[in-house]
Amino acid sequence: SVVNGGTGASSVNANAIVYANTNADGYTSNTNLTVDGNDIVIGSSGKIKYAANEYIHSSASNILTIAAAGTIDLTSPIVDITSSTEFTVTSPSIVFDSSTSGKPVLTLKTSNTAANNATELQFKKDGTTINNEILGKITSYGKNNNSEMTQFTDIQGVLKDRTNGSEGGKLLFKVMTHGSIQNGIIIEDATTDSTLDVTIGYGTSSV
Repeated sequence: SVVNGGTGASSVNANAIVYANTNADGYTSNTNLTVDGNDIVIGSSGKIKYAANEYIHSSASNILTIAAAGTIDLTSPIVDITSSTEFTVTSPSIVFDSSTSGKPVLTLKTSNTAANNATELQFKKDGTTINNEILGKITSYGKNNNSEMTQFTDIQGVLKDRTNGSEGGKLLFKVMTHGSIQNGIIIEDATTDSTLDVTIGYGTSSV
């Protein structure tokens, strides 16, 4: 039997199987559990558990859930994730961090050879909008000479007019000037049909 270290059992029915160097029943295992040439099959409600809130689980048909109470750490020179349809991350913040000079670099790359097939970075709001609402921002930050993290530039995409059939947008290019962020270039929908207004510069001394 499995308990006695034999090979006669093809299945085990139990509420729990403890695999350790020694357990209360006196069962002694090898240091590692090795499955050679076979699958470990876990039923639909089963989990591979490491702690109360840390497990791998098939939570629904065709869905694999990896849960951790704190951090899921993937460490490798290359982490390759292949998704044929969509890669979705639900999180309030995503951080790419590197101590290497000139890094990190975020690259959007396509191997499609068709003409006019550029990659695309989209900012979307999937919900009710209002006029003059900011829909997307690209900002840059750095430390000033007082070691304070400071914003120096800002590009904003704005929904100026949400009226169906007369939608209008606004694009703002902002730059820090003497301690405050100001509009350097404004491109916006005009009151005249099929017209854009452009404002360049800030302040009466702007050249």
